Amino acid sequence: MNSLEIKTPLNEIIRLYEDNWKRIITEKHPIMENYISEVKETLGNTELICLSRWDKTVQLYYKKYGKYFVCVVVKMENSTDFLITTYLTVKIKVGEELWRKLKYIMIKKVIR
Repeated sequence: MNSLEIKTPLNEIIRLYEDNWKRIITEKHPIMENYISEVKETLGNTELICLSRWDKTVQLYYKKYGKYFVCVVVKMENSTDFLITTYLTVKIKVGEELWRKLKYIMIKKVIR
């Protein structure tokens, strides 16, 4: 894998570079080594996208897997949007909500 490109629900193409992935799984979050499929799925079929409170060029993608969320952190820079890091969390960070997947549509019929 030199790089992967994943299209998000916002129609942005996010790049995951091999050297960056190796750094994530060896230095930052080794637990993520076996989560590459979940990382790709979190970007392509995310449940929630938030803007970072601290850096308006950073977006956080969340998808629930069991009791944890996979969070994928993406730097948005013109035409080179790329994955910064990814980790497991039980809590979604505070930030402006950019997109949310609609899970359920409930239709209630009132009978009188």
